[in-house]
Amino acid sequence: MLKKQGMKLSDYLIRRLAQEVSHIFMLAGGGCMHLVDSVGRCENIKYICNLHEQACAIAADAYGQYTNNLGVALVTTGPGGTNAVTGVAAAWIDSTPTLFLSGQVKRSDLMINRGVRQMGFQEADIVNIVRPITKYAVTVLEPDSIRYHLEKAIHLAKSGRPGPVWLDIPLDVQAAQVNPEKMTGYDRKKDEVPLDKAGLKNKIREVIRSFNQSKRPVILAGNGIRLGKALDLFYDLTDLLQAPVLTTWKAIDYFDQNHPLFMGRPGATAQRYANFTQQNADWLLVLGARLDLGQTAYNHRNFAKSAKIYIVEIDQAELDKLDMSLGGSICVSVREFLQEFLKQKQFIQPKDRSGWLDRCHQWKTKYPVILPEYFQDRPGVNTYALIETLAKQMDVGDLLIPGSSGACSELTMQAFKVKKGMRVFNSPGLGSMGFGIPASIGGCIASGGRRTVCIDGDGGFQMNIQELETVKRLKLPIKLFVLNNAGYGSIRATQNGYFAGRYVGSDPSSGLTLPSTVKIARAYGIPSVSISHRKHLDEKVAQVLTMAGPVICDVKICPNQVVAPRISSIQKEDGTMESRPMEDLWPFLDRAIMAQCGADAYGIEYSEDSVAYCTKNGLKVARGFIQSAADGLADAPFDAFFILNFLEHLPDPSLTIRGIINNISSGAVGLVEVPNFDMILRNRLFSEFISDHLFYFTRDTLCTTLQLNGFEIIECHEVWHDYILSAVVRKRERLYLSNFDECRDKLKREIEAYLHCYPAKKVAVWGAGHQALAVIALTGLTGKIRYVVDSAPFKQDKYTPATHIPIVSPDALVSDPVDAIIIMAASYSDEVADIIHRRFDKRIDVSILRDYRLEKLDIKKEI
Repeated sequence: MLKKQGMKLSDYLIRRLAQEVSHIFMLAGGGCMHLVDSVGRCENIKYICNLHEQACAIAADAYGQYTNNLGVALVTTGPGGTNAVTGVAAAWIDSTPTLFLSGQVKRSDLMINRGVRQMGFQEADIVNIVRPITKYAVTVLEPDSIRYHLEKAIHLAKSGRPGPVWLDIPLDVQAAQVNPEKMTGYDRKKDEVPLDKAGLKNKIREVIRSFNQSKRPVILAGNGIRLGKALDLFYDLTDLLQAPVLTTWKAIDYFDQNHPLFMGRPGATAQRYANFTQQNADWLLVLGARLDLGQTAYNHRNFAKSAKIYIVEIDQAELDKLDMSLGGSICVSVREFLQEFLKQKQFIQPKDRSGWLDRCHQWKTKYPVILPEYFQDRPGVNTYALIETLAKQMDVGDLLIPGSSGACSELTMQAFKVKKGMRVFNSPGLGSMGFGIPASIGGCIASGGRRTVCIDGDGGFQMNIQELETVKRLKLPIKLFVLNNAGYGSIRATQNGYFAGRYVGSDPSSGLTLPSTVKIARAYGIPSVSISHRKHLDEKVAQVLTMAGPVICDVKICPNQVVAPRISSIQKEDGTMESRPMEDLWPFLDRAIMAQCGADAYGIEYSEDSVAYCTKNGLKVARGFIQSAADGLADAPFDAFFILNFLEHLPDPSLTIRGIINNISSGAVGLVEVPNFDMILRNRLFSEFISDHLFYFTRDTLCTTLQLNGFEIIECHEVWHDYILSAVVRKRERLYLSNFDECRDKLKREIEAYLHCYPAKKVAVWGAGHQALAVIALTGLTGKIRYVVDSAPFKQDKYTPATHIPIVSPDALVSDPVDAIIIMAASYSDEVADIIHRRFDKRIDVSILRDYRLEKLDIKKEI
């Protein structure tokens, strides 16, 4: 309880925090001593003493990830704050609700407005340092403002897109006396943005309409579902749609590995079957995933290129960054989206998609990440074998918190088979080394002391190694599996792949040495186990997991462990990198990739001999070719097509393209390749002119031809030493305009009925914007309204186009009053209504045009 009379500010703050969290991670310092003392005297909060402020911040981040509530860290001024910045950055990128408290020099010693670099001892301007990576950061200068700042910080940390906040509190402010009853609180309603329920309803109706048309729908689930406290609604959605579900790394623990709808985690380092599922989808609903570069394999335009993509994301900036074709983007919380979606579930049409689910299951069975050869008897332990063994032996209630950088993160998130009820998380956004131990501390404490497994690299293990003392002191059941590959394995892989094997700072031969993990464990008084051979793997993993308290396990792995499957890239002559498509992971499959992906392929060929040969070899090929829009194929419609170096031979390529359009399904994709006339002109290679080529295409003319004949361009670029133009296209949806006619006629009838109530024609329209002018013309309001009002001077004293109605200033409502006004001001309509009834005659009837309907406001009743 908070005292009602005066109390020390630091006591007030800590007691208020005890209403939010049970633990606080801290490192005592002279600049935060009042806060430290208040923590020690508060019975309702437990403090965890870390040995480095970075560890405090990382542990608080992990605590926030586990609880989906605040994680709190307390540090001192100057270096105490700067040491915590790495953890703050991780929380910012991964949207973890965290609160950071820092001490600061007393107010009289602050350098504010003095133009110097420092005044007080150990002073640093921490607020301006962390402001770019926090939702709210402030130095509390007035003691009585602490309630406002604390309540605002907590609210912002947990609401919208969550993230870190920072309160910097000078020493004398910490010690000041405050009266909670007299302090002003924070009114969260002032910062809340109202939900456009009508707009959301319409967008979801479009999503459902598109889903009903789909044959191969997929859901991609991200961390925003958990952050939005919408997991239960999400499971209701998946039960309803019965579509394959993919997850991001941050959502790895949403489903059991064997759940019938779960099809893996796609991306640059991924399960091959997950990428196949995503890349073969014709409808993709992305929920709460920001689609970072790892998720899209560094190529937005190739992401789910066969699908109509709908993205639900709370942060508009994350939507704006996307360079891909979207069916729609919806900027709301996942919870708001799912609540409205499930309200409209009656519009979901039953459809048998069992064949699509079966195909996904076939890929899941055929392309496992863990291969039998990973368990072969050879020196060292394959990391994939370790991960598989842990997955089998860990229990439903366990936590898995791998390090956040390198193989310990990538291979674990790629290959670990989750049991429903486990929690698995790390901080992959920042991807920093040194997170494993302190994150395991934060997660373990947040869970109430559940068994926690950490897979860490031997390089990352050295960073924040001092926290082994914290683990030992608290007797936490943390099992640390350290991947011992004598250095930085991921750096060596890059040096092998792109720098001709020139090692620099990545192993003992190139200047990097690491101490013995076993000796370190002994120094900290923590039991240790070593695994150096596959034959001891099962036995020793079981030993580590069943030992009481903390254990360190040194696992000697192959120094050059291969990550597979993964996206591959090539370095171009100008030094830039180009990634291969997500469906074509390394190690590459047999080039009969269509068959490997499960595609049912057909061909069309004019030569009778060629058709006979193909048929003899088991291929589905028909004789003929498409030469007009009317030509139909027996097995149409098709979901995809390709036409390679053929259009240039045709007397009218447009006729063939229209014929293709009529033989493929809605949303079908295709690959079109032709000789590159841009390259011929650029290099003056006129010897490339060939007599049977009736057409030559530049990039512009190829794209224009395809667009004019019904395709949208997904991408078009030069390939094969620039000799070929390669265009990936999608069949453009037909536009049906009958709905527009219906809406216009309905609105016209509604407006006419409204005007009929005012026979003296004393009705005006407010708004001379594009929407208003279009509606006035389409509904034929000439001679039916008195004038159009607009507050923009440059529009006044003119006439509406087509209808010739005078446009006047708002003052006309005084000089030439009307009985009613129809507001057509789009998003400003409510603001205009407020202006009318504050500034003009309260008896004026007001209606607002909203989405092809009139809404009459009952303002008089309110007045």
